[in-house]
Amino acid sequence: MPQGRPRFTRVGNFVRPYDPKESRNYKQMVKDAVVRELKIKHPDFKPYESSVYVGMIFYRSIPKYFSQKKAAQAVAGTLRPTTKPDLDNTAKSILDALTGITWKDDAVISDLHLKKRYTDGMERVELLIKETNENAEMQKVRETNLFPEDHKGQADAVRP
Repeated sequence: MPQGRPRFTRVGNFVRPYDPKESRNYKQMVKDAVVRELKIKHPDFKPYESSVYVGMIFYRSIPKYFSQKKAAQAVAGTLRPTTKPDLDNTAKSILDALTGITWKDDAVISDLHLKKRYTDGMERVELLIKETNENAEMQKVRETNLFPEDHKGQADAVRP
């Protein structure tokens, strides 16, 4: 779900912005899912306070109106989603939801890599968060393809 436009309310002489209900509910769902995963897999996790790499792949279902040829291209990855929601707005809602949980402030995100793809399976978001605060770690991030399904010598491979 993309980040909705902020709404505004007047409180006395002040104007206060707030998230639309749909955005608020989506952010809460993301928070709950991440907190649940962290409790299970990383019970001693502390939010990042230094430089962080974030990679996200948004998988969208193939539209029913696609021809068989177009659907095959979508599954193969040669046809990519170019319809709404916008990739940046969708990422913004997740980044905002994770502030305070996976990082102290989203200002620590120094590298951000986003992709929007079709899937014939379940719609989902795959998220990779990696601390990049040391030179050796940055070198590893540069040399490692963080999304292996794309690494076939393509320009699309992750190389922050």
